[in-house]
Amino acid sequence: MSEEDDRFVARLDVAKTNPWMIALAGAPVALGVALTIAFALTHTAMFAFAPPLILCGFGLLFFNWTNKPSAVREYAHVEATHATLSVGGKRFPRHRIRRAMLLPGRLGTRPNVRVEIKNRPVMQLGVSDEHEGRALLRAMGFDASQVVVRFRAPPSAAAEHWLTAKLLQQAGPVLAVMLALGARVFVGHASFLLIALLAIALLPQLLPSSVEVGADGVLVRWLWMKRFIRAIDISRVGSFEEVRGGKRRFGARLVLASGANVDIPVRGMNEEAELLAERIREAASTGAHGDAAAAALLDRGGLAVGDWVRRLKGLGAGATATLRSAAIDADRLWELLESPSAPAKERAAAAVALSTTDEVGAKARIRVAASAVAEPRLRVAIEAASDDDEAALEDALSLLEEKT
Repeated sequence: MSEEDDRFVARLDVAKTNPWMIALAGAPVALGVALTIAFALTHTAMFAFAPPLILCGFGLLFFNWTNKPSAVREYAHVEATHATLSVGGKRFPRHRIRRAMLLPGRLGTRPNVRVEIKNRPVMQLGVSDEHEGRALLRAMGFDASQVVVRFRAPPSAAAEHWLTAKLLQQAGPVLAVMLALGARVFVGHASFLLIALLAIALLPQLLPSSVEVGADGVLVRWLWMKRFIRAIDISRVGSFEEVRGGKRRFGARLVLASGANVDIPVRGMNEEAELLAERIREAASTGAHGDAAAAALLDRGGLAVGDWVRRLKGLGAGATATLRSAAIDADRLWELLESPSAPAKERAAAAVALSTTDEVGAKARIRVAASAVAEPRLRVAIEAASDDDEAALEDALSLLEEKT
């Protein structure tokens, strides 16, 4: 394995579709086509079985194409940079890669890096250990410290008690008024009341939610509501499997420092739950605590937001100067900005200070740091620091301070 200048080169085993499984999956299609031909020639009644056989066969072919059951493993030359991924001579540009995550090894199996590419079946790259898998992800720009990964959550995820309670708290009075008005207008129409009550009861089950995992923590979204769980508040991560309402569901189980458990279900089977749990585990172990001395220099104090921004930019302009008493080393600012466990306000302040340094590529690096942040207000504030719109930056910092 070679890993220099953010470049990964190695020979990895790649999961490929098993031809025998394809043949078995295609058998119903072939039988359905044969029955169709027989019907055209002899008008046999067996034709009734042709459509379901063909549909079943195509479903099995699609499942084999996307999931590769009983896959054949073959070694291939793999090369990865932030721009492209090359596997066995085939090159995939960065913008075509939707997600890339580490799937931990199970009993008797090695870890895999799962790569999802637009309009392609899922690619599984076998690695020797988790260290090599994370090295590949870093080279691709998909490490937990580099980018936010999104998971689709089933409607049941939105019905967890802490989101349902928030919905009832925020929208309950409005729904009650609407129901009362409807009952007044449609008095005597019991069907209206029944439909309205059913709509309110089923709303949490019908609307999907999403889960975003960044280096700073986990963000669960549903409608206009959000819950953010900081990475530093997570003490342990595992996966769960349970049956609820006659349906089997999988997800990640977080044990917080307070001792509370938070279950986050996901769409898909157990593999997706393991991917989510491993990604959260990586986020919880990424980074170090902030620099107290640097944080003191970045503190707003009693300044107005505009004055604070100007002071931060002045600090950043002298960040690499060694003869100024107020100067601070740029490396310490970068460490603070890129530390998921540092307070949000300190990370945003560090981004503002670094936006005026004379370091080549500083603003691009700030945008990269923002792309790994899941908490929306912090991400917007860091992104604003890399732009030249000072009014937008001040607004973003003000909103961030309201949140903190």
